[in-house]
Formats: sequence, C-alpha cells, structure tokens
Amino acid sequence: MAPLNETFKKIREIKGISQIELAERMKKTQSAYARIELGKTKIDFETLERFANTFQMSIIDVITYPEKWGPLEGREEKEEPKVTLQIELNKAKKDQVLKLAFGENILEILNK
Repeated sequence: MAPLNETFKKIREIKGISQIELAERMKKTQSAYARIELGKTKIDFETLERFANTFQMSIIDVITYPEKWGPLEGREEKEEPKVTLQIELNKAKKDQVLKLAFGENILEILNK
C-alpha cells in the first residue's frame, strides 16, 4: 500500500484536478495542500475525510487505493475480511466515540 500522500496525488491527477482547485474544495491553501502531497504535513482525519468527500469516495477506499475494499478474488466466502483501526483519543473523546458507536448501553457491552 502506497503512503497516503502519494495516494492523494495519484487520485487527484487521475481525476484531472489541479492542486489549486482541490485545495479550494478542501478549504485549504494551495501551499498547505502541496505540503500534504509532498509528505511534509501529516494527514489528519478531517483532511482525509474532506479528500474522500471531494471525490465521493469512502475513507477506506482512499486508504486502500487502488484496491477497492471488499472480498478478494479467490477468497472463500466464509472468510470475513478483518480491519483494525487504531485511534488515540483522550478520555473525554474516547467516551464520546464509544457512546456514538455503541449507544447508551456502553457499560453493558464493556462488561461482557
């Protein structure tokens, strides 16, 4: 899998959009966007989300580009694809995310 900054550049070029136009759509300056493609700026979740939305792609499809997420050819249908996402959050944010993901029954789920 290619680094995300290279993926951004490849998708942008395939879609035929200039850095200036993409930066405007993502509400960034051209120089700020150029630093992303050059790998001089880390890509945060908000930037990844805006990029995906600009091209009407899912975040996972941007991350796994050019592969489309889904069952691989030749894989038995019994096998479930496994994806692990690790995000560092402070305690307050972690509690918000858990409530959002699991609803108000979070204590029941965590105690199982």
